[in-house]
Amino acid sequence: KVPITRWVYLTNQVDGVTTTFTLPQDVVAVHGILSTQFPDKWDLTDFSLSGNVLTTNFTMQSGATLIAVCDVLFYP
Repeated sequence: KVPITRWVYLTNQVDGVTTTFTLPQDVVAVHGILSTQFPDKWDLTDFSLSGNVLTTNFTMQSGATLIAVCDVLFYP
């Protein structure tokens, strides 16, 4: 397995209430998150990763775009 950086689109999970988002199983790290609600979040105090669940310390507005910049394991 080779780690590569990939953007994971989570907009379909944004509902204005939830702070947890399910990532694909091959994600091993989250470097930052991007959104239409804010420019970007790169500080690890703003979010955490446990297994394949991304948890934010804030709520996303319903309809906002959310993208996680992740390292994933890739089979060449």
